[in-house]
Amino acid sequence: MKRFVIISCFILITALLVFSGGQKEAGKEGAKKTTIEFVSQLPEYEARYQAVWELFMKKNPEIDIKMVMLNDQDFRVQMDSRMAAGTAPELFGGSGSQQVGPTKDNYKKFLDIKEIYQYWDRLPGGKDTWLKNSRLELGQETNGIYGLTFEMTYWWSYLYHRDMAKEAGLGDKYSVKTVDDLRQWLAKWKGYLDSQGLLTPLDLGAGSCGAWCSGQEFFQIYAAMEVESLDRLNDVYTGEARFTDPQWGWYFEWMKEMVDKKWLPTEWWTRDWEQDMESNNIAKKVPALLHGPWMWQKLEQANPDVDLTGFPVPNKSGKNRKIKVSPLVPSKYSWASPANVVDRECFKTGAFQKALNFWAGPEGVKMQVEDWGELTIMEFESPLNVISTQWKEVGTEVGKGPWADVSFDFNPWGVSQAPHLISGEADPILGGQFVFDQVIYVIRGKKSIKEAQQAMQDQLERAYDNR
Repeated sequence: MKRFVIISCFILITALLVFSGGQKEAGKEGAKKTTIEFVSQLPEYEARYQAVWELFMKKNPEIDIKMVMLNDQDFRVQMDSRMAAGTAPELFGGSGSQQVGPTKDNYKKFLDIKEIYQYWDRLPGGKDTWLKNSRLELGQETNGIYGLTFEMTYWWSYLYHRDMAKEAGLGDKYSVKTVDDLRQWLAKWKGYLDSQGLLTPLDLGAGSCGAWCSGQEFFQIYAAMEVESLDRLNDVYTGEARFTDPQWGWYFEWMKEMVDKKWLPTEWWTRDWEQDMESNNIAKKVPALLHGPWMWQKLEQANPDVDLTGFPVPNKSGKNRKIKVSPLVPSKYSWASPANVVDRECFKTGAFQKALNFWAGPEGVKMQVEDWGELTIMEFESPLNVISTQWKEVGTEVGKGPWADVSFDFNPWGVSQAPHLISGEADPILGGQFVFDQVIYVIRGKKSIKEAQQAMQDQLERAYDNR
């Protein structure tokens, strides 16, 4: 009996110790749990972002990621107000440096990641290059790096429905090399479209992206078709050339020609970007678009069986063609953090640093690049496995075979002069709306091409304090 009592007491004491220890461990684990807020204005990528953060949380169970996806307008309003109030999320990103990136007027409100980010050695030029770019963006007075774009993701090509092209009797994707080839390609669609009761071969719209894409992006793309080197655009910003030079007038000529020949809808700027342009292409009411990566993705999301292909933007000579991609400055998919994150518990425990370096580190970036099928400037220990249609149909063939002359173009976007941009003034190209308006004036006959070019030059001189 005595032995039984002793054994029973031993078992009871052991159980109590285990239970007590378990409670302490549970309390300890609960106390260690940290929440980090991540906000983005790209709701169409919610599932992709979620996959990255779920893997992160699996590897770091002591950290919770609260992911918030906002539309474009709500994102802008919230980030502005929350940065002003000091309550901005720990990590936030969007599709434009003007939405999330520091400027020379506000950069001290953003976190300097120069010594926090761990993967500078995986990026071209390392920390020194990024520090130089940050200075170009913000002005020479800064010695920090206040946000980062870890991908050069925004690249452009013509995409079109391959099955529609076959029905129209058009050639393969290698047949369009020169601007004249493109003219013939667009003209050949007319008979087929008329027989099907469809719209124009290309489509375009205004709305949330219209002015930005049709202005800033298309100016660079179409101008490159004429001048064949976007390095020459930087000459305009430095003063070595002018927007009134003949080659820059070709953009306005081309946009007007596409409307006059009904390759684009009449008064396309009155139509909505998503509800008209994108939906028409998804519904196959128009066969082709000049667009960046997300339209390929939207088309495939709407119809997994869609048959898409595309070709690089042509130029006058048909040689040394370029596909435009963003340079090493904040642009699409950039992210930043508020400076006061250093006072938060997540920073003091190291949870923030873990999250930041996972999101913008090799593992997180590789997941996103392989899923999105876009370019990256980061180096990885193992090869990328990109499966997207755009990458297969265009990206993997750049520099090879029929596209041996094609390369990716990293143009300056006027970045070298950014510290001289006067607050409140619009850059005639980078702001998007100004050049967008000039195009419409020319198409509607309210301005001549020379007058539109002069307006561009005048605005450039108003906008910069070094002119």
